[in-house]
Amino acid sequence: MGCFDEFCIICSGPFSSDYNGNTETNWLKNVVVMKNDKSDAIIGTYDSYGRVVSLDKTKTIKISNSNVIPPYIGMKSSDSYAVHTACWNICNKPCNLNILERNMDLKGYWSQVFGFRKLEKDKQYWKIINPESDSVDGKKNLARIMDYFNSFCLYAFDQKGI
Repeated sequence: MGCFDEFCIICSGPFSSDYNGNTETNWLKNVVVMKNDKSDAIIGTYDSYGRVVSLDKTKTIKISNSNVIPPYIGMKSSDSYAVHTACWNICNKPCNLNILERNMDLKGYWSQVFGFRKLEKDKQYWKIINPESDSVDGKKNLARIMDYFNSFCLYAFDQKGI
């Protein structure tokens, strides 16, 4: 079994963060898993094999194929989907998302392993800088993500247990 990427439905970025040991992308592996049935979200770390391990290491949730395109066709109410913890935080920690149109901004870089080098070559690397950071690129990415979120997401904020 090889490793493969899954992608955040809010920012379109990968959940893996291994790119030349660059600490600017470590935030990408921090993930929140939500369920369509609005049960408690799980905060954890992506393992590069389609699973998120909860921070307390008591739960492992499979998310592979949860972020399909188009999203949610055929999903049951108990199915889960994942977003970056930073994306979840900047969007006020919604407990449920109804995506009107999936963010496809980085689709050209999606593959079994995200195209970090191509992104850098295309001078689009700022799109994977932590949107919670105070850097110029972080603020630029925050604006990109919020523009998408406010245009295409319906959400609820009644999350319990977080």
